[in-house]
Amino acid sequence: MKRCSKCRVAKLVEDFSRNRAMRDGRQNQCRGCQRANRQANAERLRKQRHEYYQANAERIRESQREYHKANLERIREYRQANAERIRNQRHEYYQANAERIREQKRRWYQVNPERRREYDREWRQGNPEKVRAQVQRRRARKLAAYVEDVDPAAILVRDNGECQICVLLVFTGETDGYHELAPHIDHVIPLDPAHGGTHEPANVRLAHAYCNIVKGTGTDADVPGSLAAVRAASSGE
Repeated sequence: MKRCSKCRVAKLVEDFSRNRAMRDGRQNQCRGCQRANRQANAERLRKQRHEYYQANAERIRESQREYHKANLERIREYRQANAERIRNQRHEYYQANAERIREQKRRWYQVNPERRREYDREWRQGNPEKVRAQVQRRRARKLAAYVEDVDPAAILVRDNGECQICVLLVFTGETDGYHELAPHIDHVIPLDPAHGGTHEPANVRLAHAYCNIVKGTGTDADVPGSLAAVRAASSGE
């Protein structure tokens, strides 16, 4: 047992946060008192953290880089084991701080336009599937279609790596620009208002880039001749 220096209540040792600087390795105040203190002094503590970071920014960043390099595997395992919880925490944080985050990004972009353009170029080159997914979501929203997250990698696995139009395998290797057998995400029911399709896993399927382009914005029933040509061309008939 250990007595809290704030509320003076004797509690289990586990009710005190760890602190290697203390003789017994635990904080003097219990977790409940520490939480109440943080809530009562939130603004002052936030200001202190901001001032400390501003005064020690480079040292903090260097320390973080060194820790990350030394614990890369451990960090990766933790993130994989807690992926859902981390995703929810990030979403909740963004929802609560959306305007502040957007303002910080705007200021950074204004101060670092070249770095942003270079970063964007590198990211697009390294993440072609994510770029395509972003374009599809943006297009779906413009067409006022229902939108859910669609993971191209998950669709690739779900459809066994086969184009669902011509039923031949897609090419998943590296390409230098357009490749007619590269994986595309095809909307079974098109997104345009005339068809009323949705952007969600249930309405998308894996397709070759070539097959998807030939199919265009129609349904399978709308373009049977084109799809027949696709299947014939893809199978070499």
